[in-house]
Amino acid sequence: TKSLTREVNKHCIHSPTRHSNNMPYLWDDISTCLKDHTQFLTALPLIAASAFLLTPAEGETVHLSVNSVTACPYCTGLHGNLGRMAGCDSIGIEGAKTDEECASKAGSTSSNEHEIALYARTFAKSGYSADAQKTLSAKVGQTKAKCVNAMCLFLKWGSYGGNTINDTVSNPGIFKIGFSLYYGPLYVIVKVVSALLTVMPTNGPKALNQVMSFALPIIAGAWIVPVGMLGFFW
Repeated sequence: TKSLTREVNKHCIHSPTRHSNNMPYLWDDISTCLKDHTQFLTALPLIAASAFLLTPAEGETVHLSVNSVTACPYCTGLHGNLGRMAGCDSIGIEGAKTDEECASKAGSTSSNEHEIALYARTFAKSGYSADAQKTLSAKVGQTKAKCVNAMCLFLKWGSYGGNTINDTVSNPGIFKIGFSLYYGPLYVIVKVVSALLTVMPTNGPKALNQVMSFALPIIAGAWIVPVGMLGFFW
């Protein structure tokens, strides 16, 4: 268990940002960012409820699968450890190069997680799809399918935000500098929490993952809500 924890932590802390097909998963302009934040704002209640409507492994499968495409190092650190605590193959899922490889790593113990991984990868690359949501609903049930979609949105917010902050150093601009100043404190918190989670056991108490999954959108909401409200009037 200790060797697995060390390997996950090494991957989580030092994994570089990857871009699938050289496409950056970040925000370059304020209009798109604000538009996306209106979606995140409206999804926040379901994101928080998903902590109890999805199992910890299902929830972290969403996050890890989306981040296998968007490749945010902050999300790797946080959800790599939360996934490990939930019993997921964090390294295998995030390191997957194809949809099937990701689903295979995620679904080794659960068919639900296999289907969730496929949906999350599709969402990360192409956004919401009514057909994909219908297919997922038939596999895992309508309630879980809606929760998975909400969690995909949450990880999109987290990964796009982290990648935007990191890109500010090499591609500064008024929007990115302002974004980094606004969201910087939150991502510092993410780094601190990620470091603290490295000492937590693999396959830990389910309740701990649930508390973390519930707390994360509540804390993030302090930053998301003002931007989302502004987006409605932009």
